[in-house]
Amino acid sequence: MTIGGIDPPVGAGAREVTPRPVDARPDKRGDTSTSKPDHSPERSSRASRRPVQRLSLAAATFLIGGNRRRSPEALETLIPLVQVHRAHHPKADLALLQRAFVVAELSHRGQMRKSGEAYITHPLAVATILAELGADTTTLVAALLHDTDLTLDTVRESFGDDVAHLVDGVTKLEKVDFNNRQEAEAETMRKILVATGRDLRVTVIKLADRLHNMRTIRHMRRASQIRIAEVTRDVFIPLAERLGIHVLKTELEDIVFSTLQPDEHAGIVRVLADQAAERDEAAATL
Repeated sequence: MTIGGIDPPVGAGAREVTPRPVDARPDKRGDTSTSKPDHSPERSSRASRRPVQRLSLAAATFLIGGNRRRSPEALETLIPLVQVHRAHHPKADLALLQRAFVVAELSHRGQMRKSGEAYITHPLAVATILAELGADTTTLVAALLHDTDLTLDTVRESFGDDVAHLVDGVTKLEKVDFNNRQEAEAETMRKILVATGRDLRVTVIKLADRLHNMRTIRHMRRASQIRIAEVTRDVFIPLAERLGIHVLKTELEDIVFSTLQPDEHAGIVRVLADQAAERDEAAATL
């Protein structure tokens, strides 16, 4: 059984995640964004002005044309994603994936994440997480394009109705306010279903997006770390559990724990390390 091209099914592929330390030191600058809707680490304020605001259909068509030269660096960047995707889908349309990456890279060129990395690393990482789950090519293309400045019509004309549907769903989901702590879980789930058009692929893209943002949460201000981790705990971990994607749920739980309770998390890491050393020592004496 698959979920919108997502494989493995419920509980499959779950692995034990080793707790990791997270830099939880407070940022002395404080945080003034607590009243805003939840947004995980996004573009850094240091990013230069976008060279492309909204790509027209003509521009996108030129960029993804078959005769346009791609740099060797861009192709090398795609290799890990392609390898993972081919393992699940040997006959996948890799040309479509490459076209999506070229457009996404241009749209994000000059933008930086708070970690100091080029912003394109984020959609690429999200697509790789989905590829590891066995997602189909359409889902990966949507993941690469979901945060670009392409108009929906351009996405539809250049990549098809299915990709446009997914990109539109993720865009709508980004507008849902998950910070209302008084709202019942059932109402939150209803909002998600409405925003995604009941297409679970949209929800899985958002979960992968949240996981990568949580992996880099240490670059956020301390107040933002806490706010984002709490929303992840209250909304996204239950959502991953409902969908049966335990490999995402487990890693999200570990990062949330290390973010909200760093001292306790560090203590557990030390205990596990000591136990592993004792086991190794005992095994060596046999």
